[in-house]
Amino acid sequence: MKSQLFSLFIVGAFTFTACQTDSKPNAAKLQAAQDSIAINSTIHDYFKWYNDYAFTPESANDDFLNVSGKNNRVTLNPEGLEKRLAIYIATDCISKKWADAERSYITEVSKLWTTTGEELEGLSSDRCFCAQDGDFPEFTTAPASVTVTGDHAKAVIKFKAGSANGENRSYELDKENGKWRISKFDCNIPPIAEPMVGGPKVSSPMVDVVIDKKGNLSVNNEAATMDNLAEKIAAACERVKANGITPRVAYVNESKTAGMGFRQEVQTVIKEVQAKYK
Repeated sequence: MKSQLFSLFIVGAFTFTACQTDSKPNAAKLQAAQDSIAINSTIHDYFKWYNDYAFTPESANDDFLNVSGKNNRVTLNPEGLEKRLAIYIATDCISKKWADAERSYITEVSKLWTTTGEELEGLSSDRCFCAQDGDFPEFTTAPASVTVTGDHAKAVIKFKAGSANGENRSYELDKENGKWRISKFDCNIPPIAEPMVGGPKVSSPMVDVVIDKKGNLSVNNEAATMDNLAEKIAAACERVKANGITPRVAYVNESKTAGMGFRQEVQTVIKEVQAKYK
């Protein structure tokens, strides 16, 4: 009898231990699923807000710019910048880490600003959509694959095939007080151009392809056509690469009349050239 009881005790203990062991991977899977849902929700909620905000007068950069003197010299208004950052933080989808990085970035590029008659360095392209043209509502629904390491995560939004948004977008998030918040956008690599003594500015990591308001093409402010667009983008990328930096091509559409076919053709060329430098 004692032997039978002892055997039952051993079996029970083994079963209890096995259940405990099995519960660990199940708990990890559950946590991973919960994190994935929460991270997708943060990204989608943010872009639901930003998709409206980005196209309002309130999103213009005037609130953190000071313009003074006969030459309309542009300088940074730190107080205005803090108010702008507070708007993003108030969405509850943006982390303090992002705000700190954005403050540092704007402060740095502001040293290169000149007058209101010129394009302000670092403010030429949208730093959340990473584009000026596309199917922006898709950002609010496109699924994101997620990789979590502790309280830090990386997410990649995957657009549908043939999407006007082009390549997928990547983000980094941090968990702050139990809430996942975006801490970095894919295009947060600062395109800062540094003045070169006795010469023009050194190429930035970004190669800007622009369709201006009149529908004219340019690559880093140099006129281009569809016939030589790929050649000019590649040449600009090579100049960036020569500085030991991986080039990134930014697409900006300022035209309200450029046809969809033309815009898609430009984006196709950009994607083909950019693929050679990944």
